[in-house]
Amino acid sequence: MRRFWWIVLAALFACLVPATAVAHMGHDRPKLEVGKRPPAPRDGPRGRAAVTLADGPLKLQRTADGSYVGGFELKNTGDGPLQIYRVAVRSEEEGGIRPPVGMGIQTLPKATAVLGPGESRLYNVVWRADQTPANQAFAQVVVVTDAAAPGAKEFDPPLFLGVVADRRPLIFRHVLSLAIFLPLLVAIGAVISRSRPTWGERALRLGASAFTVIPLALAAIPLLAFARGLGREGGNDGLQFIERFSLGGLDISFAVDGLTAPMLPIPALVLIAGIQGAKGGQVARFCLFAAPLATATVLLLASQTLIVLAVALVATALFAVMLGTARGEDGRLLPASARLLVAGVIASSAFLWLTHHLARAAPEVVSLDGKTTTTAALLPDVARELLHGHVAPGELLGLPLVNGIVALAIVCAAALSFAAPFHRLGADLAAELDAAHAALIVACLSLAGAFVLLRFGVLLSPDAARWASPAVAIVGLVTVLGAVASAAIEPDLRRLAGVLPAAAGGFSWLAASSLTPQGLQGAVAISVSRPLAAALLVLLAGALVSRTGEASLARWGGFGRTAPRMAGALLLALTSSACIPGGGAFWGAWLGLVGAVGRAPAIGLCFAIGLGASALVHARLWSLIAGRPEPSWEQSPALEPFGGKVPDLRLGSERAWAFVLIAPLVLLTLAPRSWLGVSNQVVLDALPYIDPPGPTQVATVSEPDAPKLPATFPG
Repeated sequence: MRRFWWIVLAALFACLVPATAVAHMGHDRPKLEVGKRPPAPRDGPRGRAAVTLADGPLKLQRTADGSYVGGFELKNTGDGPLQIYRVAVRSEEEGGIRPPVGMGIQTLPKATAVLGPGESRLYNVVWRADQTPANQAFAQVVVVTDAAAPGAKEFDPPLFLGVVADRRPLIFRHVLSLAIFLPLLVAIGAVISRSRPTWGERALRLGASAFTVIPLALAAIPLLAFARGLGREGGNDGLQFIERFSLGGLDISFAVDGLTAPMLPIPALVLIAGIQGAKGGQVARFCLFAAPLATATVLLLASQTLIVLAVALVATALFAVMLGTARGEDGRLLPASARLLVAGVIASSAFLWLTHHLARAAPEVVSLDGKTTTTAALLPDVARELLHGHVAPGELLGLPLVNGIVALAIVCAAALSFAAPFHRLGADLAAELDAAHAALIVACLSLAGAFVLLRFGVLLSPDAARWASPAVAIVGLVTVLGAVASAAIEPDLRRLAGVLPAAAGGFSWLAASSLTPQGLQGAVAISVSRPLAAALLVLLAGALVSRTGEASLARWGGFGRTAPRMAGALLLALTSSACIPGGGAFWGAWLGLVGAVGRAPAIGLCFAIGLGASALVHARLWSLIAGRPEPSWEQSPALEPFGGKVPDLRLGSERAWAFVLIAPLVLLTLAPRSWLGVSNQVVLDALPYIDPPGPTQVATVSEPDAPKLPATFPG
């Protein structure tokens, strides 16, 4: 009998342990409320509330039934009674992170709402993970009581408690960190190779390329495993593959959404192509600066911490300048290097200024650890506050604060993405630098500029985006006109290959300026395909010039029959860069045109004319493939070993970089939905804000449960 009572007491004790209280603490609910708190504290002794929890947010653990549970203790540390009025999962309308579906609170049945001095109560936070496709849960619990200091006329602020849960396999929990920082080992290998001449440049080229496949595969995981139907309504601010940790008291966060997931593999792809295409004798130097450039670009795309974003963009500009530094015989910087330095300084200065004011734009942000801060550390926190109109008063550049931030984003994006007045910078880089160096710089900076434009210039603040859309359209139009005009009279093959992709960048600006779902998806599509097409064009132009030493277009023509593989690669690069059918950017241009016509027919007309003009100047390179062969080639000393004919893509490095860039462009052409379909949800999330009801509304989703807009990409 005594043994029986011991078992009963043990069972009762188990019911009081938070981690195992699920079966005994009643049903979980989003909030537990008991009445309304009076306007002022009572007279006499007062209670004080404290939460007993280890450092950091509450980490939920998986239980036998598949749910995730974590417990915390609320204790009265004051001299008087403590009335508990509300314990709830904080909602987005209250300024918190929207939790995933299935998050709730549990406490003991029939528990009193009043705690005496020294008394405590146990609560469980429960996440029913089977109710949502989300693999992670980030939320905050708010506790409202009548706690007040002795003699105080106001209540203590509510208590906030961060909650996290992760049901991903352990090997997938640090995918982004590894994808970001693993390329740095390529730079370390380049340093070591300089002290080990016996290794040889060939070994470095092969080893660096093979190793970069690992971060490429890691960067592709968020794209392939992205839950495409999960947006802001599904919780976690629409972010996936979230990694959060504290470093020196700073909240560091990496994550991707529908905007950045399709961009993430691009730097690694172009890095592999650049390693294979680097000129002999320069592979070590290329790896030394190219690998950190790729790392900084991916860090910019994945980081959600404002200070890390600023560091990443400055590092992207810095390593691009270092990779592109070249001096003439007099020891001075070549014009391309000097102009690249100017563009990098402008972009870095604008972005540092932007992030400085952005951190102060959202007052009293509650971090995940429950602390209230006067400056925001994370971009999602700021974006959430701006979305609900909680903006600190102030001005920037003589404009309302948020408008000034968007204006700085436009300046930064223009300097990075080779938009006007920097549209000729790509031509200078392609002509004065080694082709591999120029290709990686153009690709990474184009991607970074597109990201800054879309993230900070369009999606950050819908009201400011509508205010800035005419300026974005003007920059796009001027960029297209400038690029087309320059390409129409450019006699140099390498310069022509460098300036042509600037027109595609202008089309992405025009598409984004429409502020329509079609326009936004079109801008994303062009932003993904443009770096690949630009890198392929620059590398092909460099390979052609290296065969004969001749860069003049007048001396080129008709190599399609003797070099069919190179001709096919050039044709794909041209169609992708020109945004015409058969190219990876065509679907983006088509959607951008549809969005522009629906919003502003005049802009749509200019868009269509620009596409036609761009196709015509791209056709100048068609003569290289289908024109008459140059008669002087038969006597060319450079082509004498090849019978006076232009040789095709060589086995080894040339075919390697061509394949690395051609394969994704073919995929973007034939099955764009497989890559770009992840952007559907981020566009749908922004739709109610950037395309509000009115006479110019292009698309709508009338009810929360209404069917989603049809897929806009084929394949």
